[in-house]
This record gives sequence, structure tokens and C-alpha cells, in this order.
Amino acid sequence: MMIELIYFILGFGISKLTAGSEFPSLKFGKIHIHHWVWSIILTLLFLILGDLLWIFFLGITVQGLSYVDRFNFSSSR
Repeated sequence: MMIELIYFILGFGISKLTAGSEFPSLKFGKIHIHHWVWSIILTLLFLILGDLLWIFFLGITVQGLSYVDRFNFSSSR
């Protein structure tokens, strides 16, 4: 149980520290793919594979969903 909590906190924390940089999200023209979108896909993949890394990516997903613009996919840049 402790390792799962550590993985979640690491995922959430790293995402919080890097959010806003060009790394966590993808932009294709005027479409902005938030980091929670790709992280939820990895969460599900690792969950299906039975790997504990799904908890790390769940932390990233939760952090990304905490933003007010989480469902805004248009890029203003």
C-alpha cells in the first residue's frame, strides 16, 4: 500500500512541477491535447497489463483534471 501511495504522489508531483511547460501537453495546430488525456491512456494500459505504474499515471491524470480548462482543447498559442 505504501508503494502505491508513493507512485501516486510522484506522478501528481512531477506533473504539477512540469505543468505549463511544453512537455506535458501536445499541440497540433489549434488543437491542444492536455497531459491528462495521454496519461489516462497510459493509466488504462498499465492497469490492463497489471503493472503498478498505472498508479503513477493516475496521479498525472488527477493533477491534469484539477485545471479549470481541462476540457478546453483549442490552443490559444
